[in-house]
Amino acid sequence: PKEVVVEVTNDDFCPQNVGRWEVKGGTCQPSKKRPDLAGSITALSELLCSDLTLDQASLLEKLKLESHTKDLQLRKGQQSFYDYF
Repeated sequence: PKEVVVEVTNDDFCPQNVGRWEVKGGTCQPSKKRPDLAGSITALSELLCSDLTLDQASLLEKLKLESHTKDLQLRKGQQSFYDYF
């Protein structure tokens, strides 16, 4: 997809991150659109750092996914900060 709406449901360290965010074209802006995926900042960070796949996140109920989100293609990489989680 060209855009993804992410809902951060919990962030104990930076509460201003809580809300819906539209990621599109290298930008991230607040949004009122329905989220494609939702979860805590910790779960979203695990996903973005390739420590957790969408399937794992869904199975473990760390993220709530819309049905079309399961086809979302994320780049695979390695964490550069191993003590984060």
